[in-house]
Amino acid sequence: MSFLLSLPLLAAVTACQKIELEEYDFEKHICEFSDELVHMYILHASDLLDVSLMLEDYLSGIVDDEHPSFDGTIDKIGEHSYKMVSEDMKITIKTDGSGKSLHDDSCMLEIIGFEIDEHGYIYRGSASVYKKPSEDRWLVKIGEVTSNFAILIRSESVSAWTVESKGIIQYRDNVCIGISTKDEMMVDKVTKYTKTGKKWYDKTYTGGFYCALYQNNRCVDNCLSYINPGYRPEYYPEK
Repeated sequence: MSFLLSLPLLAAVTACQKIELEEYDFEKHICEFSDELVHMYILHASDLLDVSLMLEDYLSGIVDDEHPSFDGTIDKIGEHSYKMVSEDMKITIKTDGSGKSLHDDSCMLEIIGFEIDEHGYIYRGSASVYKKPSEDRWLVKIGEVTSNFAILIRSESVSAWTVESKGIIQYRDNVCIGISTKDEMMVDKVTKYTKTGKKWYDKTYTGGFYCALYQNNRCVDNCLSYINPGYRPEYYPEK
């Protein structure tokens, strides 16, 4: 599985390989890493889980206020493949094919490709979504990072999840980033409408998130960030 983050993050990671470490202002950039990584592996991982469950509800013919519906088009493009397109995302999903539900332990959905537009920043990649055996938790794996979700509430008007995430992101042979949540983070999604009736989603997340930058198997910088309600992040970069 592969993914692409937005250009500022990718450029920053590339830059640290081109100049001497002591000349690079890691404290300036490590928090940028943290923000982008939280969006990819926490916020948008929750989007992928949400959309996967929406597809399952759609295929099962479930339409009610307790099951949020996809705000876009769903087209069948193969025997078990579907393309879902909305104003801010494009996702191609291959279902299990066995008739099993995402609520079954052995069911897995393959997200062949996704593209999520967040105010001009494009997050692309592939992923897998499946239920954690014998637990009411769902796993979203993007590359080598696994995000572990528990659904607190899921409805047309509001949804909420807790999530733990950890993994290693490899950029080059000698540069990688390790990430992990500090305990569990919380993700909330509230459906709102403009005066003209257009639907939009207010998404927020809170909790602690740690990332560390490694070069040649040596930690060269790290940062612990706490995102408070109302998106008031506090950063604690360490040397």
